[in-house]
Amino acid sequence: MELLAAIGSQESDPTDDTISLEGYLLRGNEDSFRVVVAGLVLEFRNSDLLGLSEQPEPVDRPMVVAARLKIRRPATLLSVSDADAYKPLIEPKIEPFAYATRPSAPPMQAAPRFDALQEAFKRKLGLT
Repeated sequence: MELLAAIGSQESDPTDDTISLEGYLLRGNEDSFRVVVAGLVLEFRNSDLLGLSEQPEPVDRPMVVAARLKIRRPATLLSVSDADAYKPLIEPKIEPFAYATRPSAPPMQAAPRFDALQEAFKRKLGLT
């Protein structure tokens, strides 16, 4: 349903012989290309691609090529797969404010003096 909404949301004339998609372009085989749309990776033949325009590149995602594609209708869909493997490239990592503003201090180091005092305290109370 999400894919249909993504395809249907593109301003295209129903009498037009093309399908308009906006997504993230991926490399395919030598005679195909892949595009990530609505959480899916769709693979089409190169011969079905009628037009391609690169969209402005997101600043926080330099490895991704956002594109608007015009594909011949009916196009041969070679494969459909889940886009979870590409999520780190497509979706920026959102870091909570508390982590983003925290000074980068090293984790706690071993404290032999503290350990000795703690052990003495436990022995004194008969906890060990």
